[in-house]
Amino acid sequence: MLNHRHFALPRLFAYWVMLSSTMAIADLTEVDDTQQTLTLKRPAQRIISLAPHITELLFSVSAGRQIVGAVSYSDYPEAAKALPRVGGYTRFDMEQIISLQPDLIIGWHSGNPRSQLAYVQSLNIPLFRSNPTTFLDIAHTLRRFGVLTGHAQAGQRLAQDFLQRVRVLQQRYEARSSVRVFYEVWRQPLLTVNGTHIISRVIALCGGENIYHELPSLTPTVSLESILVRRPEVILTSIAQDQMDEWQTRWQVFPDLPAVQRQLLFNINPDYVQRPTYRLLQGMDVMCQRIDQARL
Repeated sequence: MLNHRHFALPRLFAYWVMLSSTMAIADLTEVDDTQQTLTLKRPAQRIISLAPHITELLFSVSAGRQIVGAVSYSDYPEAAKALPRVGGYTRFDMEQIISLQPDLIIGWHSGNPRSQLAYVQSLNIPLFRSNPTTFLDIAHTLRRFGVLTGHAQAGQRLAQDFLQRVRVLQQRYEARSSVRVFYEVWRQPLLTVNGTHIISRVIALCGGENIYHELPSLTPTVSLESILVRRPEVILTSIAQDQMDEWQTRWQVFPDLPAVQRQLLFNINPDYVQRPTYRLLQGMDVMCQRIDQARL
């Protein structure tokens, strides 16, 4: 008499094959950063990225080979430099985009022109609008990009690791004394960031106080006179390294500023703090060390 287990195993295998096939064709649904729902029939295989940080995040979740086009300055990792260009993030080459036959376009909601994103959507090409502005947003973006590209496990793992490392830094610095910080985005005119900008969130995590946190504009113009009144203890910037000597010399004419008195004038790689990507962790580490020097 035949053992019934001999029949159970083939049936179980057949069920597993059926389940796997069902999972492979199941719809993928995610909500983007403008609360619009995007549904794909299958993981995207021909993706166009409309911002450098989006390109970087896609590579982070192992979807780099699925990118068929990206905007200018998509330069990390090294492989991103070889991607076909579809214009800049403020002006797309629509003919090039259409010719690449994408099955998913990921746009930057606050950085891309709204009119061009609307035109992309009118072409019935799946469009996901990304706009991470907090640490949690970055983690959510990693997870969602993983799902939409068929790398859900990689996205989830990276998201969890990112948040865990943020928590470690937060616990390290949360009890330390506050330090007044000025972050210079641009010199002429003098531009900085307000409290909702991702850079300011990093400053706060490090126990710093952005001296312009209360301003309503994301990147407000400020006066030199107001900086002198607010007396920052640390001044940070992200200009090119070869411009640092000139930048520091300009601040030396204000010797009464605490940051100048103690020579706490630092440069941080802009790719580490101005792009909301996994590499923000490196920017956090560097910025926290710089701010911490004011406590010595």
